[in-house]
Amino acid sequence: MKYRGRKSGRKEAVMAAVLALCLGMGTGCGGTGMPAGNVGENAPEETAGESMQTADAGENAAGESVQTAGAGESAPGEAAGENAQTADAGENATEAGRKKTESIAFGEGSEWEFWTDYLYQTAADEKFIFAFIETGEDSADFSWEVCDDRESLVDVWFREKDAERGGEDTLTWHFLKIGIGSGVCGMDIYDYFKRNLSEEGYIVHAWTMDEGNAYGINLDWKKAYEEEYRLATKRKIIVKNGYLYLLSCEDVTDDNRSEVTEIIQTYENLFERKEYTGGWFMDEDTIYWSDHTARTTTLEEPERRFVEERASDATWPDKLMGYFGLVSEAEYWVRLAPDMPEMTIAFRLKADLLQKEQEIYLFNGFVMDETYEMEIRTVEGEKLIQKTDVMLSIERKDLISFEDLDHDGYLDMRILYPTHESGADEMYVEKEGYWVWEPDMEKMICVSDSELQARRSEREETEEEEIPVTQLSIIPVVVEKGDSLWKISEEYYGNGKYWIKIYEYNRSLIGDNPSLIYAGTELILPWLRDWD
Repeated sequence: MKYRGRKSGRKEAVMAAVLALCLGMGTGCGGTGMPAGNVGENAPEETAGESMQTADAGENAAGESVQTAGAGESAPGEAAGENAQTADAGENATEAGRKKTESIAFGEGSEWEFWTDYLYQTAADEKFIFAFIETGEDSADFSWEVCDDRESLVDVWFREKDAERGGEDTLTWHFLKIGIGSGVCGMDIYDYFKRNLSEEGYIVHAWTMDEGNAYGINLDWKKAYEEEYRLATKRKIIVKNGYLYLLSCEDVTDDNRSEVTEIIQTYENLFERKEYTGGWFMDEDTIYWSDHTARTTTLEEPERRFVEERASDATWPDKLMGYFGLVSEAEYWVRLAPDMPEMTIAFRLKADLLQKEQEIYLFNGFVMDETYEMEIRTVEGEKLIQKTDVMLSIERKDLISFEDLDHDGYLDMRILYPTHESGADEMYVEKEGYWVWEPDMEKMICVSDSELQARRSEREETEEEEIPVTQLSIIPVVVEKGDSLWKISEEYYGNGKYWIKIYEYNRSLIGDNPSLIYAGTELILPWLRDWD
């Protein structure tokens, strides 16, 4: 038979990395896993007692397997050793234990239209299976091994990767199917693929498949994508119904990359239950919500934490594109003034965010403002300072900042309210809300824009009267033990509220934490009118 030319040498480390990733990701989803109703449903249990079919078993094991096909498709019911007939009458499959080698013919006049059809059907009833494949123009040689679990599959790979097989004129492929269970997440696979498997000259993409019942991750040829405006794929991961499928060509060259891409596309089309052209590009957020129901994000300066929960939009024809996150909790750790105790300002959604399998919450992920309960407590002792209701955007996190809005020396709270639009890459602010710290009342109060401007004007007039007339030049001050910016401001300006101005002027010396200043540090206190 005639074979395509290939570049010698296979990249076994890449495949081993994928296997090791899947093996070590038993808790990758933080316990939420792949929730029912998406690509992770019906994930198989990984117990050795549910062993795979052996190639020489000769028994029908369809009742114990998890069908990978979607509704309306029929996965083959026979064991792999029975349903794969060879097109060449003189070539019979040879089986040894859980291994099997087989040669098939494909194309015109053969049982199989293409070798990927045989690949898909043979692996359909298995949970953990590996194949080394060598292909020609009209024939393909398969070396199969069926395993009981991920650990065994990894062992098979490390053994097979060192085997000397094939000639110089063969195009070689690796295939594996892994029952990934509820612990492996698409985002983890994508991240690992992007960080470790993106060779020079390749980019990683993820796309929805089968109307959002599956998704694929491609390793694509960068040159073709950027210069020729098309995808050229050498490695494909598909996640569907609790299984991960990987098909990889190890011999891609400039001459055969279009052909390899076409072969991988032919295999990918077998997972579509009906005609579904193109799919949708999945950004990292879409990949995350495809198999997570919650997410916690922590950020610094100031320290803050956000909890999001998954919502869905049933109007999307593509199920995976209808998932998005909504903010159920937010919490900030702030010190409103150097001499005030550190506080937590927490926000919790008052209404129930989601019911299980609720079809739609927001049409197309539109931004909405919802009522949150704001609770302010001291960090030490957790003394309750204030509890009240606040309106926040439910779809976007991190829309609150703390700054001295009314120039009284205390940090206040600015809240951004985005426009009610969907799908835009940029956020457009429709309005702002202001909550200022009132020291006499010891709580935050909501003020309008005009009220905030009036408070600023009043403070500026007071500042003009309070500025000491003797301070006509720059004043160097050496920090002593026990000093704070508030204390220094009181001593030199007669009012502690100017601490934030000292901090802004000396930030390069102090650092990002105004509450932490070291004895011996020399600060510069210029004349206050320099800030006017």
